[in-house]
Amino acid sequence: MSTLDLTGARKQCGLTQSDVAQRMGISQARVSAIERTPPALLKLQTVTAYYQSLGMELLFEPKMRVHRR
Repeated sequence: MSTLDLTGARKQCGLTQSDVAQRMGISQARVSAIERTPPALLKLQTVTAYYQSLGMELLFEPKMRVHRR
């Protein structure tokens, strides 16, 4: 998965929002709100906890920007 797709990741793992909520110790409504939040507005800590609840690891890969003159 190259883009942040929380709902897709959850469904790929065969989990419901309620499953994720229980694993994260939050309400199902909060999981729904997290999934609807634009990625740029999510806290890294929230995204990390969400993926951990799926049994996944969040990885970062630095890439060199191409500088044009």
